[in-house]
Amino acid sequence: MKLIMTAKSDVGVARSTNEDFCGIFEEDGLAVVCDGMGGHQAGAKASRLAIATLRYMYLFLNPATHAQIATDLSSNGLQIATRLVGSIRLSNRNIYNKSLQEPSLKGMGTTVSALTIIDGTAIIAHVGDSRIYRFRNNKMEQLTEDHTWVNELIQDRELNRDEARKFEKQNVITRALGLSRTVKIDLTIESVMEGDLYLLCTDGLTKALSDEEIKRIIFFNKNNFEHALQHLIDTANMKDGSDNITVALVAIDGAPLTQRSYAASRVTLKAEDEKISRLEDRILKRELSRQDNHRSRWERGAHILINRPGRAAAVILSSILVLLIGLFSATRQKNMPAAAESVAQAAPTITPQHQNAPAEVIEHQIEWQLENIVPRRAELDSGRIPGSKTPGAPPENKLMSTLLRTRSLQRNLTNQGIIYFIGFEKMKDFDRSVLYVNNKIWGKTSEFSERGLKLPPGMYQISVRDSSNVVLYDSAEISIQSGDIKPIEFRRR
Repeated sequence: MKLIMTAKSDVGVARSTNEDFCGIFEEDGLAVVCDGMGGHQAGAKASRLAIATLRYMYLFLNPATHAQIATDLSSNGLQIATRLVGSIRLSNRNIYNKSLQEPSLKGMGTTVSALTIIDGTAIIAHVGDSRIYRFRNNKMEQLTEDHTWVNELIQDRELNRDEARKFEKQNVITRALGLSRTVKIDLTIESVMEGDLYLLCTDGLTKALSDEEIKRIIFFNKNNFEHALQHLIDTANMKDGSDNITVALVAIDGAPLTQRSYAASRVTLKAEDEKISRLEDRILKRELSRQDNHRSRWERGAHILINRPGRAAAVILSSILVLLIGLFSATRQKNMPAAAESVAQAAPTITPQHQNAPAEVIEHQIEWQLENIVPRRAELDSGRIPGSKTPGAPPENKLMSTLLRTRSLQRNLTNQGIIYFIGFEKMKDFDRSVLYVNNKIWGKTSEFSERGLKLPPGMYQISVRDSSNVVLYDSAEISIQSGDIKPIEFRRR
Protein backbone atom coordinates (compact mmCIF):
# COMPACT_ATOMS: atom_id res chain seq x y z
CA MET A 1 0.00 0.00 0.00
CA LYS A 2 1.24 3.46 -0.93
CA LEU A 3 0.02 6.82 0.34
CA ILE A 4 -0.22 9.80 -1.97
CA MET A 5 -0.50 13.15 -0.20
CA THR A 6 -0.74 16.70 -1.52
CA ALA A 7 -2.01 20.02 -0.17
CA LYS A 8 -2.56 23.69 -1.04
CA SER A 9 -3.41 26.79 0.95
CA ASP A 10 -4.71 30.18 -0.15
CA VAL A 11 -5.19 33.41 1.76
CA GLY A 12 -8.54 34.10 0.06
CA VAL A 13 -9.67 37.38 -1.50
CA ALA A 14 -10.64 39.32 1.63
CA ARG A 15 -7.78 38.70 4.09
CA SER A 16 -4.17 39.82 4.11
CA THR A 17 -2.77 37.05 6.34
CA ASN A 18 -3.14 33.29 6.28
CA GLU A 19 -3.95 31.80 9.68
CA ASP A 20 -4.37 28.30 8.22
CA PHE A 21 -1.51 25.83 8.30
CA CYS A 22 -1.08 22.33 6.94
CA GLY A 23 1.44 19.57 7.63
CA ILE A 24 1.90 16.79 5.08
CA PHE A 25 4.29 14.03 6.20
CA GLU A 26 3.89 11.29 3.63
CA GLU A 27 6.74 9.15 4.92
CA ASP A 28 5.06 9.01 8.34
CA GLY A 29 1.51 8.57 7.02
CA LEU A 30 0.41 11.78 8.76
CA ALA A 31 -1.61 14.76 7.48
CA VAL A 32 -2.80 17.69 9.63
CA VAL A 33 -4.87 20.80 8.87
CA CYS A 34 -5.25 23.70 11.33
CA ASP A 35 -7.20 26.97 11.24
CA GLY A 36 -5.88 29.50 13.76
CA MET A 37 -7.80 32.18 15.60
CA GLY A 38 -6.82 35.22 17.63
CA GLY A 39 -5.95 38.87 17.13
CA HIS A 40 -3.02 40.16 15.07
CA GLN A 41 -0.68 37.25 14.31
CA ALA A 42 -1.89 35.04 17.17
CA GLY A 43 -4.02 32.79 14.97
CA ALA A 44 -1.15 32.12 12.58
CA LYS A 45 1.15 31.46 15.54
CA ALA A 46 -1.33 29.01 17.08
CA SER A 47 -1.83 26.94 13.91
CA ARG A 48 1.91 26.72 13.27
CA LEU A 49 2.73 25.92 16.87
CA ALA A 50 0.06 23.20 16.86
CA ILE A 51 1.57 21.38 13.89
CA ALA A 52 5.19 21.89 14.98
CA THR A 53 4.45 20.47 18.44
CA LEU A 54 2.26 17.65 17.12
CA ARG A 55 4.87 16.65 14.55
CA TYR A 56 7.71 16.65 17.07
CA MET A 57 5.84 14.72 19.74
CA TYR A 58 4.45 12.23 17.21
CA LEU A 59 7.94 11.38 15.96
CA PHE A 60 10.24 11.69 18.93
CA LEU A 61 8.27 11.05 22.10
CA ASN A 62 8.57 7.60 23.66
CA PRO A 63 5.48 5.41 22.96
CA ALA A 64 5.27 4.59 26.67
CA THR A 65 4.91 8.31 27.43
CA HIS A 66 2.14 8.64 24.88
CA ALA A 67 0.38 5.72 26.57
CA GLN A 68 0.59 7.54 29.92
CA ILE A 69 -1.03 10.63 28.42
CA ALA A 70 -3.77 8.60 26.72
CA THR A 71 -4.67 6.01 29.35
CA ASP A 72 -8.34 6.37 28.41
CA LEU A 73 -7.58 4.77 25.06
CA SER A 74 -6.15 1.66 26.69
CA SER A 75 -9.33 1.15 28.64
CA ASN A 76 -11.32 1.39 25.38
CA GLY A 77 -9.01 -0.94 23.45
CA LEU A 78 -7.91 1.89 21.12
CA GLN A 79 -4.16 1.82 21.82
CA ILE A 80 -3.41 2.29 18.12
CA ALA A 81 -4.36 5.96 18.48
CA THR A 82 -2.23 6.83 21.52
CA ARG A 83 0.55 8.57 19.52
CA LEU A 84 -1.85 10.88 17.71
CA VAL A 85 -4.05 11.66 20.72
CA GLY A 86 -1.05 12.19 23.02
CA SER A 87 0.56 14.54 20.50
CA ILE A 88 -2.61 16.62 20.12
CA ARG A 89 -3.04 16.92 23.88
CA LEU A 90 0.54 18.15 24.22
CA SER A 91 -0.04 20.60 21.35
CA ASN A 92 -3.08 21.96 23.17
CA ARG A 93 -1.11 22.39 26.37
CA ASN A 94 1.81 24.07 24.61
CA ILE A 95 -0.44 26.60 22.86
CA TYR A 96 -2.28 27.32 26.11
CA ASN A 97 0.98 27.85 28.00
CA LYS A 98 2.32 30.19 25.30
CA SER A 99 -0.87 32.27 25.42
CA LEU A 100 -0.34 32.78 29.15
CA GLN A 101 3.34 33.66 28.79
CA GLU A 102 2.95 36.27 26.01
CA PRO A 103 0.22 38.93 26.45
CA SER A 104 0.01 39.51 22.69
CA LEU A 105 -1.01 35.87 22.21
CA LYS A 106 -3.73 35.81 24.86
CA GLY A 107 -6.77 33.90 23.67
CA MET A 108 -5.09 32.33 20.66
CA GLY A 109 -6.33 28.94 19.54
CA THR A 110 -6.66 26.70 16.53
CA THR A 111 -8.76 23.92 15.10
CA VAL A 112 -7.05 20.64 14.25
CA SER A 113 -8.07 17.80 11.98
CA ALA A 114 -5.43 15.08 11.78
CA LEU A 115 -5.32 11.83 9.83
CA THR A 116 -2.74 9.08 10.18
CA ILE A 117 -2.65 5.72 8.39
CA ILE A 118 -1.12 2.81 10.34
CA ASP A 119 -1.18 -0.83 9.20
CA GLY A 120 -4.19 -0.33 6.95
CA THR A 121 -6.08 1.61 9.62
CA ALA A 122 -7.12 5.27 9.41
CA ILE A 123 -7.06 7.22 12.67
CA ILE A 124 -8.76 10.62 12.71
CA ALA A 125 -8.49 13.06 15.61
CA HIS A 126 -10.53 16.25 15.42
CA VAL A 127 -11.15 19.47 17.37
CA GLY A 128 -13.01 22.47 15.91
CA ASP A 129 -14.72 23.04 12.58
CA SER A 130 -12.11 21.98 10.04
CA ARG A 131 -13.35 18.81 8.37
CA ILE A 132 -12.29 15.44 6.99
CA TYR A 133 -14.25 13.72 4.24
CA ARG A 134 -13.81 10.24 2.80
CA PHE A 135 -14.57 9.31 -0.83
CA ARG A 136 -15.25 5.60 -1.35
CA ASN A 137 -17.17 3.75 -4.06
CA ASN A 138 -18.33 7.04 -5.62
CA LYS A 139 -19.78 8.19 -2.31
CA MET A 140 -18.68 11.07 -0.08
CA GLU A 141 -18.97 10.94 3.71
CA GLN A 142 -18.12 13.57 6.32
CA LEU A 143 -16.13 11.83 9.07
CA THR A 144 -15.94 14.77 11.50
CA GLU A 145 -18.53 16.78 13.36
CA ASP A 146 -18.24 20.58 13.51
CA HIS A 147 -17.68 21.87 17.03
CA THR A 148 -19.66 25.09 16.53
CA TRP A 149 -22.52 26.79 18.28
CA VAL A 150 -24.72 26.64 15.18
CA ASN A 151 -24.11 22.91 14.77
CA GLU A 152 -25.03 22.28 18.40
CA LEU A 153 -28.29 24.17 17.83
CA ILE A 154 -28.99 21.97 14.83
CA GLN A 155 -28.29 18.82 16.84
CA ASP A 156 -30.56 20.08 19.63
CA ARG A 157 -33.22 20.76 16.96
CA GLU A 158 -33.39 24.41 17.86
CA LEU A 159 -32.50 25.29 14.26
CA ASN A 160 -33.09 23.52 10.97
CA ARG A 161 -30.57 23.51 8.11
CA ASP A 162 -32.19 26.43 6.29
CA GLU A 163 -32.31 28.55 9.46
CA ALA A 164 -28.71 27.63 10.24
CA ARG A 165 -27.50 29.13 6.94
CA LYS A 166 -28.88 32.52 8.02
CA PHE A 167 -27.63 32.25 11.62
CA GLU A 168 -25.57 35.35 12.47
CA LYS A 169 -22.88 33.68 14.59
CA GLN A 170 -21.72 31.03 12.12
CA ASN A 171 -18.08 31.36 13.20
CA VAL A 172 -18.48 30.73 16.93
CA ILE A 173 -16.69 27.47 17.70
CA THR A 174 -17.19 25.58 20.93
CA ARG A 175 -13.97 23.59 20.96
CA ALA A 176 -10.38 24.40 19.90
CA LEU A 177 -6.78 23.79 20.89
CA GLY A 178 -5.25 26.32 23.27
CA LEU A 179 -8.39 27.75 24.83
CA SER A 180 -8.00 25.76 28.06
CA ARG A 181 -5.48 23.50 29.79
CA THR A 182 -7.26 20.36 28.58
CA VAL A 183 -9.32 19.48 25.53
CA LYS A 184 -12.01 17.06 24.34
CA ILE A 185 -11.06 15.21 21.16
CA ASP A 186 -13.28 13.37 18.69
CA LEU A 187 -11.63 10.15 17.56
CA THR A 188 -12.55 7.97 14.58
CA ILE A 189 -10.87 4.67 13.70
CA GLU A 190 -11.67 2.69 10.57
CA SER A 191 -10.06 0.29 8.10
CA VAL A 192 -8.92 1.74 4.80
CA MET A 193 -9.69 0.25 1.39
CA GLU A 194 -7.87 0.43 -1.90
CA GLY A 195 -8.96 3.55 -3.75
CA ASP A 196 -10.05 5.48 -0.63
CA LEU A 197 -9.51 9.23 -0.83
CA TYR A 198 -9.54 11.54 2.21
CA LEU A 199 -10.06 15.30 1.98
CA LEU A 200 -8.93 17.53 4.88
CA CYS A 201 -10.05 21.16 4.72
CA THR A 202 -10.61 24.32 6.73
CA ASP A 203 -13.96 26.09 6.90
CA GLY A 204 -12.88 28.57 4.22
CA LEU A 205 -13.80 25.81 1.78
CA THR A 206 -16.94 24.46 3.44
CA LYS A 207 -18.45 27.92 4.03
CA ALA A 208 -18.11 28.66 0.32
CA LEU A 209 -19.05 25.31 -1.22
CA SER A 210 -21.74 22.76 -0.48
CA ASP A 211 -20.90 19.08 -0.07
CA GLU A 212 -22.35 18.39 -3.51
CA GLU A 213 -20.12 21.01 -5.11
CA ILE A 214 -17.04 19.60 -3.35
CA LYS A 215 -17.94 16.07 -4.46
CA ARG A 216 -18.46 17.17 -8.08
CA ILE A 217 -15.06 18.89 -8.21
CA ILE A 218 -13.22 15.96 -6.61
CA PHE A 219 -14.71 13.39 -9.01
CA PHE A 220 -14.22 15.68 -12.01
CA ASN A 221 -10.48 15.89 -11.21
CA LYS A 222 -10.06 12.39 -9.79
CA ASN A 223 -7.07 11.65 -12.03
CA ASN A 224 -5.15 14.79 -11.06
CA PHE A 225 -5.05 15.70 -7.37
CA GLU A 226 -3.16 18.97 -7.93
CA HIS A 227 -5.88 20.13 -10.31
CA ALA A 228 -8.54 19.05 -7.83
CA LEU A 229 -7.05 21.18 -5.04
CA GLN A 230 -6.65 24.22 -7.26
CA HIS A 231 -10.16 23.78 -8.65
CA LEU A 232 -11.58 23.71 -5.11
CA ILE A 233 -9.67 26.84 -4.07
CA ASP A 234 -10.52 28.80 -7.23
CA THR A 235 -14.22 27.95 -6.97
CA ALA A 236 -14.35 28.81 -3.26
CA ASN A 237 -12.66 32.16 -3.92
CA MET A 238 -15.04 32.90 -6.77
CA LYS A 239 -18.16 32.12 -4.69
CA ASP A 240 -16.96 33.60 -1.37
CA GLY A 241 -13.24 34.01 -0.59
CA SER A 242 -13.89 35.71 2.75
CA ASP A 243 -11.62 33.30 4.64
CA ASN A 244 -8.34 31.44 4.22
CA ILE A 245 -8.74 28.15 2.35
CA THR A 246 -6.61 25.06 2.97
CA VAL A 247 -7.18 21.67 1.38
CA ALA A 248 -5.25 18.40 1.51
CA LEU A 249 -5.80 15.03 -0.16
CA VAL A 250 -4.63 11.62 1.06
CA ALA A 251 -5.09 8.73 -1.37
CA ILE A 252 -4.75 5.00 -0.67
CA ASP A 253 -2.93 3.51 -3.64
CA GLY A 254 -3.01 -0.30 -3.55
CA ALA A 255 -4.46 -2.74 -1.05
CA PRO A 256 -3.18 -2.61 2.56
CA LEU A 257 -0.41 -5.14 3.22
CA THR A 258 -1.53 -5.64 6.80
CA GLN A 259 -4.79 -4.96 8.55
CA ARG A 260 -5.24 -4.81 12.30
CA SER A 261 -8.50 -6.08 13.75
CA TYR A 262 -9.88 -2.71 14.87
CA ALA A 263 -13.60 -2.37 14.33
CA ALA A 264 -14.78 0.99 13.01
CA SER A 265 -15.52 3.25 15.97
CA ARG A 266 -16.20 6.88 16.81
CA VAL A 267 -15.78 8.23 20.33
CA THR A 268 -15.42 11.57 22.05
CA LEU A 269 -12.52 11.51 24.50
CA LYS A 270 -13.13 13.49 27.65
CA ALA A 271 -10.75 16.25 28.66
CA GLU A 272 -7.76 15.03 30.66
CA ASP A 273 -7.97 14.86 34.44
CA GLU A 274 -5.68 16.82 36.76
CA LYS A 275 -3.12 14.01 37.02
CA ILE A 276 -2.67 13.77 33.26
CA SER A 277 -2.62 17.56 33.00
CA ARG A 278 0.34 17.80 35.39
CA LEU A 279 2.11 15.02 33.48
CA GLU A 280 1.72 16.93 30.23
CA ASP A 281 3.34 19.99 31.79
CA ARG A 282 6.33 17.94 32.95
CA ILE A 283 6.75 16.36 29.52
CA LEU A 284 6.68 19.73 27.74
CA LYS A 285 9.21 21.25 30.12
CA ARG A 286 11.49 18.24 29.73
CA GLU A 287 11.35 18.19 25.94
CA LEU A 288 11.80 21.94 25.52
CA SER A 289 14.67 21.91 28.04
CA ARG A 290 16.33 19.04 26.21
CA GLN A 291 16.17 20.92 22.92
CA ASP A 292 17.46 24.12 24.55
CA ASN A 293 20.45 22.17 25.85
CA HIS A 294 21.20 20.91 22.34
CA ARG A 295 21.01 24.43 20.98
CA SER A 296 23.33 25.72 23.71
CA ARG A 297 25.95 23.15 22.74
CA TRP A 298 25.70 24.19 19.11
CA GLU A 299 26.08 27.87 20.04
CA ARG A 300 29.15 27.05 22.16
CA GLY A 301 30.57 25.20 19.15
CA ALA A 302 30.08 28.29 17.01
CA HIS A 303 31.80 30.42 19.67
CA ILE A 304 34.80 28.07 19.67
CA LEU A 305 35.02 28.39 15.90
CA ILE A 306 35.06 32.16 16.16
CA ASN A 307 37.94 31.96 18.63
CA ARG A 308 40.02 29.79 16.30
CA PRO A 309 40.96 32.23 13.52
CA GLY A 310 42.83 29.67 11.43
CA ARG A 311 39.92 27.25 11.33
CA ALA A 312 37.42 30.04 10.74
CA ALA A 313 39.53 31.41 7.87
CA ALA A 314 39.66 27.97 6.27
CA VAL A 315 35.89 27.68 6.40
CA ILE A 316 35.43 31.17 4.91
CA LEU A 317 37.90 30.50 2.10
CA SER A 318 36.26 27.17 1.34
CA SER A 319 32.87 28.89 1.22
CA ILE A 320 34.20 31.51 -1.22
CA LEU A 321 35.70 28.78 -3.41
CA VAL A 322 32.44 26.87 -3.55
CA LEU A 323 30.48 30.03 -4.30
CA LEU A 324 32.85 30.90 -7.17
CA ILE A 325 32.27 27.44 -8.63
CA GLY A 326 28.55 28.04 -8.28
CA LEU A 327 28.86 31.41 -10.07
CA PHE A 328 30.70 29.76 -12.95
CA SER A 329 27.99 27.10 -13.26
CA ALA A 330 25.27 29.73 -13.13
CA THR A 331 26.97 31.74 -15.91
CA ARG A 332 27.09 28.64 -18.13
CA GLN A 333 23.36 28.24 -17.68
CA LYS A 334 22.37 31.91 -18.06
CA ASN A 335 20.42 31.15 -21.27
CA MET A 336 18.15 28.65 -19.55
CA PRO A 337 14.41 29.55 -19.59
CA ALA A 338 13.23 31.55 -16.63
CA ALA A 339 10.85 28.77 -15.69
CA ALA A 340 13.82 26.57 -14.87
CA GLU A 341 14.79 29.03 -12.14
CA SER A 342 11.45 28.84 -10.29
CA VAL A 343 11.35 28.58 -6.53
CA ALA A 344 11.83 24.92 -5.47
CA GLN A 345 9.27 24.76 -2.69
CA ALA A 346 5.60 24.39 -1.80
CA ALA A 347 3.48 27.33 -0.59
CA PRO A 348 4.87 28.79 2.66
CA THR A 349 1.90 27.45 4.59
CA ILE A 350 2.45 23.88 3.38
CA THR A 351 5.14 21.75 4.92
CA PRO A 352 7.33 20.43 2.04
CA GLN A 353 7.02 16.70 1.54
CA HIS A 354 10.63 15.73 2.19
CA GLN A 355 11.80 18.60 4.40
CA ASN A 356 11.53 17.09 7.86
CA ALA A 357 12.50 19.45 10.65
CA PRO A 358 14.88 17.75 13.09
CA ALA A 359 14.51 17.60 16.86
CA GLU A 360 15.33 21.23 17.55
CA VAL A 361 13.50 23.78 19.67
CA ILE A 362 9.86 23.80 18.65
CA GLU A 363 9.91 27.57 18.17
CA HIS A 364 12.68 27.12 15.59
CA GLN A 365 10.50 24.68 13.69
CA ILE A 366 7.72 27.24 13.52
CA GLU A 367 9.99 30.02 12.31
CA TRP A 368 11.38 27.68 9.66
CA GLN A 369 7.86 26.93 8.43
CA LEU A 370 7.14 30.66 8.18
CA GLU A 371 10.40 31.70 6.54
CA ASN A 372 11.34 28.65 4.44
CA ILE A 373 11.22 30.39 1.08
CA VAL A 374 14.07 29.52 -1.25
CA PRO A 375 15.32 32.65 -3.09
CA ARG A 376 15.31 32.55 -6.88
CA ARG A 377 18.85 32.24 -8.24
CA ALA A 378 17.77 34.40 -11.20
CA GLU A 379 16.93 37.23 -8.80
CA LEU A 380 20.31 36.98 -7.11
CA ASP A 381 22.11 36.93 -10.47
CA SER A 382 20.07 39.61 -12.23
CA GLY A 383 21.24 43.01 -10.97
CA ARG A 384 24.25 44.89 -12.26
CA ILE A 385 27.26 44.01 -10.09
CA PRO A 386 30.13 46.49 -9.54
CA GLY A 387 32.93 45.58 -11.92
CA SER A 388 30.74 43.71 -14.44
CA LYS A 389 30.09 44.90 -17.99
CA THR A 390 26.49 43.72 -18.27
CA PRO A 391 23.86 42.55 -15.76
CA GLY A 392 24.62 38.97 -14.81
CA ALA A 393 27.93 38.87 -16.70
CA PRO A 394 31.11 37.42 -15.09
CA PRO A 395 32.46 40.23 -12.86
CA GLU A 396 35.98 41.50 -13.18
CA ASN A 397 36.45 41.71 -9.41
CA LYS A 398 35.37 38.14 -8.57
CA LEU A 399 36.21 38.33 -4.88
CA MET A 400 34.18 41.53 -4.35
CA SER A 401 31.30 40.07 -6.37
CA THR A 402 31.38 36.86 -4.31
CA LEU A 403 31.24 38.82 -1.06
CA LEU A 404 28.32 40.89 -2.35
CA ARG A 405 26.47 37.77 -3.43
CA THR A 406 27.20 36.11 -0.11
CA ARG A 407 25.68 39.06 1.76
CA SER A 408 22.68 39.02 -0.57
CA LEU A 409 22.21 35.30 0.00
CA GLN A 410 22.59 35.66 3.77
CA ARG A 411 19.79 38.23 3.81
CA ASN A 412 17.58 35.55 2.29
CA LEU A 413 18.65 32.93 4.82
CA THR A 414 16.43 34.01 7.69
CA ASN A 415 16.30 31.03 10.05
CA GLN A 416 18.05 28.87 7.45
CA GLY A 417 21.54 27.84 6.47
CA ILE A 418 22.86 26.50 3.20
CA ILE A 419 25.28 23.61 2.65
CA TYR A 420 27.43 23.03 -0.43
CA PHE A 421 28.86 19.57 -1.08
CA ILE A 422 32.51 18.83 -1.82
CA GLY A 423 34.57 15.65 -1.80
CA PHE A 424 32.80 13.54 -4.42
CA GLU A 425 35.11 11.52 -6.66
CA LYS A 426 32.97 11.13 -9.79
CA MET A 427 30.02 12.95 -11.28
CA LYS A 428 28.09 9.67 -11.43
CA ASP A 429 28.06 9.81 -7.63
CA PHE A 430 25.63 12.70 -8.06
CA ASP A 431 23.71 11.26 -10.98
CA ARG A 432 22.93 7.84 -9.53
CA SER A 433 22.51 8.50 -5.83
CA VAL A 434 20.00 9.73 -3.27
CA LEU A 435 20.59 12.28 -0.51
CA TYR A 436 19.52 11.36 3.03
CA VAL A 437 19.14 13.87 5.85
CA ASN A 438 18.80 12.39 9.33
CA ASN A 439 18.03 9.03 7.70
CA LYS A 440 15.16 10.49 5.66
CA ILE A 441 15.14 10.62 1.85
CA TRP A 442 15.58 14.25 0.71
CA GLY A 443 15.80 13.74 -3.04
CA LYS A 444 18.28 12.95 -5.79
CA THR A 445 21.76 14.16 -4.92
CA SER A 446 22.09 15.78 -8.36
CA GLU A 447 19.30 18.22 -7.47
CA PHE A 448 21.55 19.81 -4.85
CA SER A 449 24.94 19.56 -6.58
CA GLU A 450 24.90 23.23 -7.68
CA ARG A 451 22.27 25.05 -5.67
CA GLY A 452 23.22 23.46 -2.38
CA LEU A 453 20.87 22.34 0.37
CA LYS A 454 18.91 24.78 2.54
CA LEU A 455 18.06 23.63 6.06
CA PRO A 456 16.58 25.19 9.21
CA PRO A 457 18.91 25.55 12.22
CA GLY A 458 19.72 22.22 13.80
CA MET A 459 22.07 19.23 13.91
CA TYR A 460 22.20 16.97 10.86
CA GLN A 461 23.63 13.66 9.73
CA ILE A 462 23.83 13.66 5.94
CA SER A 463 24.65 10.70 3.72
CA VAL A 464 24.59 9.74 0.06
CA ARG A 465 23.29 6.28 -0.80
CA ASP A 466 22.88 4.23 -3.95
CA SER A 467 19.65 2.64 -5.17
CA SER A 468 20.23 -0.34 -2.85
CA ASN A 469 20.42 1.98 0.18
CA VAL A 470 24.16 1.35 0.54
CA VAL A 471 25.98 4.36 2.02
CA LEU A 472 28.51 5.76 -0.48
CA TYR A 473 29.47 8.90 1.39
CA ASP A 474 28.61 10.28 4.78
CA SER A 475 29.41 13.37 6.79
CA ALA A 476 30.18 14.04 10.41
CA GLU A 477 27.33 15.56 12.43
CA ILE A 478 26.77 19.06 11.09
CA SER A 479 25.52 22.08 13.01
CA ILE A 480 23.51 24.62 11.01
CA GLN A 481 22.89 28.10 12.38
CA SER A 482 20.71 30.81 10.88
CA GLY A 483 22.55 32.49 7.98
CA ASP A 484 25.26 29.81 7.66
CA ILE A 485 26.84 29.34 4.24
CA LYS A 486 29.22 26.43 4.51
CA PRO A 487 30.72 23.56 2.53
CA ILE A 488 30.84 20.05 3.93
CA GLU A 489 33.25 17.37 2.84
CA PHE A 490 31.97 13.83 2.48
CA ARG A 491 33.95 10.80 3.55
CA ARG A 492 34.03 7.79 1.25
CA ARG A 493 32.71 4.67 2.94
